[in-house]
Amino acid sequence: MTSAIYQAGQPIVPNRPSVSGGAVTRYTVVPALPAGLTLDAASGVIAGTPTAVSAVTVYVVTAENAAGSATARVQIEVRNTEAAPSGLAYRESAVIYTVGTAITANTATSAGGPISTFRIAPALPAGLAFNTQTGAITGTPTALAAESSYTVTGSNGAGETTTALRIAVQAAPVAPASLAFSTPSARYVVAEAIVPNTPVVTGGAVTAYAVSPPLPVGLSMNAQTGVIAGTPAVLQSQAVYTVTARNVAGSAQAQVRISITARGS
Repeated sequence: MTSAIYQAGQPIVPNRPSVSGGAVTRYTVVPALPAGLTLDAASGVIAGTPTAVSAVTVYVVTAENAAGSATARVQIEVRNTEAAPSGLAYRESAVIYTVGTAITANTATSAGGPISTFRIAPALPAGLAFNTQTGAITGTPTALAAESSYTVTGSNGAGETTTALRIAVQAAPVAPASLAFSTPSARYVVAEAIVPNTPVVTGGAVTAYAVSPPLPVGLSMNAQTGVIAGTPAVLQSQAVYTVTARNVAGSAQAQVRISITARGS
């Protein structure tokens, strides 16, 4: 048995019989073919343009002559005319991933007709996978990759739609390894500007600094650079302050001792 799926409103490729034995004088079909399709009684060719949707049906074609007959079954379905897909887009069109960190699935949406298959070029960075049925990008990057453009195409029998993605893979962040200050134990004079006390960090780059408890009145710490500066406003016996330098991967701490005295004391 042969089978065929046609689209309503689309001319079909003529379906021709293959016969062995004696010459055929007449072909017939039961039941009647879908609207718009015909069987040529002399040649047995099924042709035409289906005009309406038709469920899957098995048709029996009989080839006969004066000496006898032979039959064949043909399964035919007529579906609505398929629309081409359009408007392919992704949840994230430009993204930077990190080596060793599983990504959130980047999923596709589209308009128009349903997409039957997806493809991408060039190949994704190592560790990432592309689903050809859904277009989703998943996985865990395993190597660095410079930012590149990737073209995704979604297609069906009626056409295709494309979109571009930009993907890069960066190194995993490194936590700060150690933190120290240029003056770990400082004695300042009230009402006199101090020499800025700067941090020294090893390991990963610091994204933020914090200090606890709050510095003496008149002094402050820059949250981006960690520098302690200012002009102390009140006397204070020595106190210990804990500074934390951090980034997304971790943190490091250092202690700074500060006292505020009067001039000449």
